[in-house]
Amino acid sequence: MTKQIQSPITWLQVNNLIPVITSVILIAISWANLSSRVELLNQKMDLILANQNQVINELTSSYKSLETRYGQHALEIKELQTRVNQ
Repeated sequence: MTKQIQSPITWLQVNNLIPVITSVILIAISWANLSSRVELLNQKMDLILANQNQVINELTSSYKSLETRYGQHALEIKELQTRVNQ
């Protein structure tokens, strides 16, 4: 019986591994790119929500201010009506 000595990895096996390794690297890069895009979208969404909340607060305070002024004008009108009726 003769024993054949095999090299650990043949050139054909290396050539078959190169596309697999390249694919794994490309998938990892794509995943990292996708993760960074998702993080960027989350940051933009947080910024939009913060701006939206600020606008809502400003509109609420403006509405309350107008409501107060309306109440003051209504009192002034009633006062003028009572003066006219006297």
